[in-house]
Amino acid sequence: MSHQYRTLDREEQSALIQEEIYTLKSGGEGKIEKNAIALIIRLTGGKFRQMESLLEEIYRIMQINEDVDVVSKEVVEAAREQLA
Repeated sequence: MSHQYRTLDREEQSALIQEEIYTLKSGGEGKIEKNAIALIIRLTGGKFRQMESLLEEIYRIMQINEDVDVVSKEVVEAAREQLA
């Protein structure tokens, strides 16, 4: 059985992304650039499951690259490429 999620609006997407990114680094200090948020929204089109997958891949990339403190457009693009 699968559950169908409704498409999130832009405000909901932005809030979800910021909340998820905030918890990426230990101590809850994850940061994200505004253009990275816009890219995530554009790539996922408000689809919750796609956003969830992309955020999980971003998390994995951030864990591997501990010296990266801010989620940038480049990090989002790397995550997207890994999922392709």
